[in-house]
Amino acid sequence: MTLSEQEDAYGRAILDFYEGKGGFEIFELDDGFIDVAMRGGLPAFYFSPFDRWFDHEKQALQLVRGRVLDIGCGAGRHCLYTQERGHDVIGIDNSPLAIEVAKRRGVRDARVMSIAEIGPALGVFDTLLLLGSNFALLQSRSTARTLLQQFHAVTAPDAQILAGVMDPHHGELASYCANNVVRNPDRMPGQLRMRIRYKGHATPWFDSLNVSKPELESVVDGTGWVIERFIGDHVFIAVMKKQPR
Repeated sequence: MTLSEQEDAYGRAILDFYEGKGGFEIFELDDGFIDVAMRGGLPAFYFSPFDRWFDHEKQALQLVRGRVLDIGCGAGRHCLYTQERGHDVIGIDNSPLAIEVAKRRGVRDARVMSIAEIGPALGVFDTLLLLGSNFALLQSRSTARTLLQQFHAVTAPDAQILAGVMDPHHGELASYCANNVVRNPDRMPGQLRMRIRYKGHATPWFDSLNVSKPELESVVDGTGWVIERFIGDHVFIAVMKKQPR
C-alpha cells in the first residue's frame, strides 16, 4: 500500500532531515509502548556515510552481485553504494517522500512501490536487498513465505537475498514478545503491531516481523530459499540462496 501524504510519517521525517529541518521518528506499539527511534538516531542514520554503518551491513554489501533490487530503500543509502560500484539497481519504497529524497540524492531508478507489488515487470535480479532490518517488511510467517516464493519469479537461478533481521527476544522488545504469545497465540512472538509517527503524521498500523535465527530458519524452510549463513548476532544479516524448483 502506497502511503498518503498524511500517512507518510517516515518519508516526511526523512525529507525534513534532508532539507535541514531536523526531526526524529517515534515508534508506537499496540501495547502502548512509545519510544524515539534509535534514541533519536533516525533519520540521521539513513544519511550516514559507509564508515558509520553497522559491521554486518558492511560485510553483506561486499556480497552484492549483478542486478539489484533494494526493497524498502528509504533515502537510498544502499542504492547509492551499490550504484556507485557499477550495479544496475532499482530501489522501491511505499513512501513517496522517501523516494523523492532518494531521487534527489542521485538514485537513478527509485520507484514508489510496495513489497506486494514486486513482479516480473521489474525484470530479473541477481541480488535482493532487505537491509536495515527490512526482513520485518514481510509482516507475518504466512506473508513472508508467500513473498519468498514469489521472489522466484523475479530472480536469476543463482540469486541471493541479503536480509537484515532483528532478533526481538533480546533487549526492550523481549517483554513484548512474551506478552504477544499470550495476547495473540496465532502470531509469531516478534510479529509487532506498530506504527510510525512524526509531528502530525502517522502511518497506518502495520505488522513488522522480527525473528530469531531459529525462527527465521522455520519461516524460510520450503520456500525455495535456503539460509547459507548468518552475519552478526542479535541484529544480523541472513544470506539466502535460491534453490532450484
